Amino acid sequence: MWLSLGRVDGGVPDRLPTAVTVGRITNRRTSLGEPYRRSATGGSGTTTHPSRAPGVADRSLRRAGDRCPVPGRAGPGARRSGSASSRVLRRPSPTPSLVRGLLSRTITSGSNACSDSVWLMTAVQEPPRTGLPAGPGFPQVDLALVQLAVEQAALDDLSGVSEAELIDQIQQLESVQHSLAALQATRVRAFARLHVENGIAAGRTDPDRLQRGVVAQVGLACRVSPAEARRRVSVARDLHDGLDHVRGLFGAGELSSAKVAVVVSACSGLDRAERAAVDVRLAAHDLTRLGLGRLRDLACRFAAEVAPGKFLARVESARAERRVTLRPAPDAMTFLTAYLPVEQGVACLAALNKAFTEVSVDPAPLTRTRGQVMADTLVERLTGQAMATDVGVEVQVVVPIEALLDPDSPLPAEIPGHGPVPVELLATGEGRKTLRRLITSDGVLIGGDSRQRTFTGLLARLVRARAGNRCTEPYCDAPVRHIDHIHRDAEGGATELDNGRGVCEFHNHVREQAGWRVARGPDGRVRTTTPTGHTYRAPG
Repeated sequence: MWLSLGRVDGGVPDRLPTAVTVGRITNRRTSLGEPYRRSATGGSGTTTHPSRAPGVADRSLRRAGDRCPVPGRAGPGARRSGSASSRVLRRPSPTPSLVRGLLSRTITSGSNACSDSVWLMTAVQEPPRTGLPAGPGFPQVDLALVQLAVEQAALDDLSGVSEAELIDQIQQLESVQHSLAALQATRVRAFARLHVENGIAAGRTDPDRLQRGVVAQVGLACRVSPAEARRRVSVARDLHDGLDHVRGLFGAGELSSAKVAVVVSACSGLDRAERAAVDVRLAAHDLTRLGLGRLRDLACRFAAEVAPGKFLARVESARAERRVTLRPAPDAMTFLTAYLPVEQGVACLAALNKAFTEVSVDPAPLTRTRGQVMADTLVERLTGQAMATDVGVEVQVVVPIEALLDPDSPLPAEIPGHGPVPVELLATGEGRKTLRRLITSDGVLIGGDSRQRTFTGLLARLVRARAGNRCTEPYCDAPVRHIDHIHRDAEGGATELDNGRGVCEFHNHVREQAGWRVARGPDGRVRTTTPTGHTYRAPG
């Protein structure tokens, strides 16, 4: 057997040969270079092993020179955090064909103790004597066992736990999340590389199609949108390409996913050597104490210093991507966002502030707040209307038939893509809106069939409205751009409401790649099967 003791940092951890199975380290303190003792499962004796091989950089016991408690004991002079702090999940010894993980949770404090110590101790089968490593990076971890430990921790009785102890545990759980996110990033990177290699071996060499395949499957596995999946794939790739210090902090649970993403984004467009130069500069600062804004500023400044030419090109590229977007907000509101060069954005805000100043000097009583005046002025100047409420556009509203038949019905109407809206608000006739009502019964839209090969006109509107104008693929909230045949038109599928689904442009293209299948299940929901054989059901 091999015992691996260390933080989850995505690198090759220190390995210690031992003849005993997963047990629990005895209650004692240790420092670098000292032996530690651990008892065999079910036994009373102890076995002493060196704390590490000579010359190996410390990752499992803290920075050089620090004294740190081993899992299970805070040590003399340190405050214990209760029985939950040193609980160790006991499992049977690993069999030759299985790998067992052990999540050992320790919470310590005090001047001589290491706080936020989160350890993942893994026992793996001894590798064959071939001279080759057991794996490409981190040993195989039984993640189901980690999940079991978390589920058992959720059952803890917290009635006797103090406020300080709860804060300790909150801090520790935060570190666990970051460490596991780092471990996930290594898997994302490994999957992306393997998918591309397998695709090239199969003769699929289009880089865009290969990238879409990676993003689509990672998004479904992580239960996030394609945009978020693309960001995660990019972070996982660039994080392992020169940002060693940042990656180490991430794996140690000391940097969050959001902070790591900020650094990776600041280094976008740099090559490996340039990223490494930024990483060295960042290592001179205590990144763990910086907020997102300060960390972003610091990383961007170092990136600009390392590669000023690329920084200029990046700024010019960003200005070329200026745009305006609209996304839904709660309570029948929406976010209108302008992505502008900084000087233009400042000028726009100054003009809106000036509009409020002009209104506030009027002798008439002021009935609107600064924010309301600025919002109304924005609408009036963009649309050319005299008043912000004079909107003359068609708004498609889905209304339950019960709400029309019963004035006291609590069921709200819905604007596809923007969420629910009170029926009473629509009945006021505010402004000059043209309401196109689509009536539903039990959530099913009234529709018809079509002999066309494409979805157009009212049929397309019905499909979009049924989807809420959001892509029907799981975890994707992108706007509907294509109406797709569930049963392909080329295979005899009809162009009718029951055979149509609204999808975004990304997922419409992904479906055309090899190995992807879409079908309606027995419950009426559409199911998507990926090339790896995983099946995902569309939301209800």
